[in-house]
Amino acid sequence: MRRVEQKYGNQYNYNSVLLETDSDIFHTEAQRTRRHKGDKLEEKEIFMKESIIESFIKEFFINKENFFECKNNIDRYTYWSLMHKIERPIQDDFAYFLHKKMSETNIVSIEYSLGNRESADIMILSKKGERKILIELKACFAEDLEEKKIKTKRGYGTKIINDYKKRKKIITDEKYFILIASYHYDMPEKNDIDDSYIVNYSDNMKHSTKLADEKKNYDDFFYTAKNNIKNYKKYSKQLELRDSCSNNIKLGEAFGIKCGLYCFVFKAKK
Repeated sequence: MRRVEQKYGNQYNYNSVLLETDSDIFHTEAQRTRRHKGDKLEEKEIFMKESIIESFIKEFFINKENFFECKNNIDRYTYWSLMHKIERPIQDDFAYFLHKKMSETNIVSIEYSLGNRESADIMILSKKGERKILIELKACFAEDLEEKKIKTKRGYGTKIINDYKKRKKIITDEKYFILIASYHYDMPEKNDIDDSYIVNYSDNMKHSTKLADEKKNYDDFFYTAKNNIKNYKKYSKQLELRDSCSNNIKLGEAFGIKCGLYCFVFKAKK
């Protein structure tokens, strides 16, 4: 077994490693300690619950510098969140971020063919072409995560479960499902704006007004939505919500409307 250390920028991160054997690559995060024993250097690894891919998910979705990269990305994501559901541009940017991090040891593929006209949003493969990590992204609006909506047939709780069921038999080391929920706030009144080009404007307006009436905002609703997800019992058997990877991301403003995104990350249980 030889050790492959994962490089971040110009520094090596000794908390994250890839372990490679002749036949396979295992992604894991380890705490590494070194000490001298006589003339020999002894190395010890304590394996942690968090995988290497989760550390990259956190780097991208929690670290705003990585998520936005530059001011232009804030403006683009803000505009896109008003025009349509936003998973595709985020999927492409996240895949490229993973490619930059993993290209020495892995292949990161977008819209990877699974056969039968099915494809995975992102698939991470070994250099030999073996499927290692599957990632699916889904987009919705914040109001879709209300308790009464999340459990319905068309609710996003059900849609995440359905995505999991469709991918359950695909053999990989790990599977992740990322839910991106956009929200708009401080919106102009309808008579002050032509809302025909803004996706889901009316429902968003109602939800924003409802939160204001309850003296709440979208920072508060992030935790409400997270609890609604956790209380949806169908998740607990098949998926685990990874709290440390979930985030509320403030975007910018377009057409006089402020925008933001929630990110919720689920990991399939073995």
